[in-house]
Amino acid sequence: MAVYRRIEEDLRGRIASGEWMAGAMIPSRKDLAAEYGVDLGTIQRAVAGLLSDGALRADGGRGTFVAMSAGASRLPSVSKRSVTPKMIALIYDQSFNPTDIGAQSIPRSIYHKFLEEEANCRLLIFDTHGETPERIVELEGHALDAVESEGVSGVIVWHSGGESTLPQIRRIMDRGVPVIFMDRYPLGFDCDFVGVDDEFSGQEATDYLLGLGHRRIAFLAPLENITTIDQRLAGYKKALANVGILPSPELICRLPYTLSLNMVTLKQQMKAAAASLAALNDPPTAVFAVNDLLAHYYISAIKELGLSVPGEMSVIGFDDMDRFAPAPQFLTTMHQPFETMGERTAELLLKRLQTPGQRTFQHILLPTKLVVRQSCRSL
Repeated sequence: MAVYRRIEEDLRGRIASGEWMAGAMIPSRKDLAAEYGVDLGTIQRAVAGLLSDGALRADGGRGTFVAMSAGASRLPSVSKRSVTPKMIALIYDQSFNPTDIGAQSIPRSIYHKFLEEEANCRLLIFDTHGETPERIVELEGHALDAVESEGVSGVIVWHSGGESTLPQIRRIMDRGVPVIFMDRYPLGFDCDFVGVDDEFSGQEATDYLLGLGHRRIAFLAPLENITTIDQRLAGYKKALANVGILPSPELICRLPYTLSLNMVTLKQQMKAAAASLAALNDPPTAVFAVNDLLAHYYISAIKELGLSVPGEMSVIGFDDMDRFAPAPQFLTTMHQPFETMGERTAELLLKRLQTPGQRTFQHILLPTKLVVRQSCRSL
């Protein structure tokens, strides 16, 4: 493949990943040429392909912008075949909280897998980010309405709609449209799923703290009924039980927090949680936070109380978002393989498209990896 074609496809992937949102201005031709290490003419040819099919639009004198609609972003087919491409809906939260950067690599890896397999597919991306839990459910419902009406061939969903949207998903599946759940899935719902082994990972994170000598270990998570949290909590409890420790209810801290909360509210909740744990007669010496966002906010709250990390409190997170941060990496955490998750999801969907009517579902559980940094210490 010519260099400019490879760059063109990579630019499409960056749009697919949400790196450049609808209406966003992309870097200048000069900056792109420097980034890719090519001459200006090569970049001009790569961008021209995106301009010609409407993925980008040029605004004379101002720059070049992503020209996709705000509700659903259509990506050009990854195949040059003349036959009509299959429409694949990707339904997930495209919020650009800095801690979510890793998750943004998922659509890009899906797109690249389609390209690698020369699959004649086109991604249709629906953003379900909302300011309230009710709005998130509503947006997922709207996305599923569109799936039912637009003749979509397959669906990949980062499920956030709770039980409210399950009847729609079941109707789509009953019509023979394959649906793959990523990251989390509804308990008791027969489905294909690609994610990590959350229970084993939760156990491994807790085992690490136990191995450092900690016995009073708190578990910090949102008050949400999703499999990722439930299974990581189960792993935490299992690790404690294996060394003869009964999980203490006062150390299981569930916050009335969802991804829709603004950061000010979340910070206030975290201050209250940190103060509550610190005020216990026998306070914890370590905390397992169910994701890195909570871990970082907890560390900030602990420091405001005059306590040090890891001197007086060890903290372990989950996701490994520090690897995307420009600041020095500090948080010990469980690494989630987001890129692999996207690739395996695409592979499973392509398999389902090749064998329509398949009713034996598959759960693909990917391993996580403990990443030891500076936020934990031995007692």
